[in-house]
Amino acid sequence: HALLGASDRAGRNAWFEACEEIGEPAIFVQDVKRGWELAEKLYAQERERAIVLQGRYALIAGTLKALLDNLPVGVMAEFVKGGFWSVERAWAYVEQMQEPQKIAEAIQALATYFTQPLRKMALEAARQIQSESSRASVFRTLAQIDQADFAQLLEAARQIQSESSRASVFSTLAQIDQADFAQLLEAARQIQSESSRASVFSTLAQSDQAYFTEALEAARQIQSESSRASVFRTLAQSSNCPKDCRPKVYQAILKLTHRPTRVKTLSDSLEQLPLTTLPYDNWKSYLHPLADRKRADLMGDLVTLYPAICHLGGEGAMRGIVDEMQRICGQWP
Repeated sequence: HALLGASDRAGRNAWFEACEEIGEPAIFVQDVKRGWELAEKLYAQERERAIVLQGRYALIAGTLKALLDNLPVGVMAEFVKGGFWSVERAWAYVEQMQEPQKIAEAIQALATYFTQPLRKMALEAARQIQSESSRASVFRTLAQIDQADFAQLLEAARQIQSESSRASVFSTLAQIDQADFAQLLEAARQIQSESSRASVFSTLAQSDQAYFTEALEAARQIQSESSRASVFRTLAQSSNCPKDCRPKVYQAILKLTHRPTRVKTLSDSLEQLPLTTLPYDNWKSYLHPLADRKRADLMGDLVTLYPAICHLGGEGAMRGIVDEMQRICGQWP
């Protein structure tokens, strides 16, 4: 009790300052807890002193909570980055935080500085966060920092009830070098939401061609056209798309029934076409829907299609189309 009540020359709590100096504020917190327990047991012998001491420890606990609540997470991370604090000292503060959202923010801010033992502690702390979106956000950050924890992160992600949040973690895990695609694929297949499941498949497909066909098939099953188009766009724009799969992706895009969605998705995906070898039949099937675009947008698409135009009609065809652009813009300014 004497140690926890002592003041230094500046009038500060001497033991707190000493623990702060060595980067171990957790020691002080544990001592306060121990002192409070002893004060409660003291009541049978010294009622007055016991009540006073309990009041002291309650005030200290409240003061510490106020300190934590007023310490911005960004400042804490900057202290670690600048070498003013050790990451262990910062983590000791995080362990005393009560607000789950702030804990999530702190873990993400400090993640790049964590040692392996601290990463494991952070993962365990993240598991306790009730908000699934916040928990998923922390898992994604940890996955990008420490690939060695793939199995633990995958297992933690499986426990997330929200399928969109769970899928977002799976997608992040799919992008790391140590990813076990077989496990991720099995986990993704358990997702009931078509759009969330297809989103994971499309991420897997961008990392490994072996999953491209399954990703495309999963995307076709999505009922929402906007969600389906989004996955088609991702697949079409992937540099990892197998040569024999690319025509299938564009055929799927052309089958979208909502015209604006179909046209926009096709336009966004033009650059990934094999433009220098584009078959004439494909040119025809793509140009008709693109004509539904506003003139300025269509002109941009025609510029993108320059290699295909030259391939199919020669450079003279491109010059002719430019002339037509000027003529038609003059006729309908």
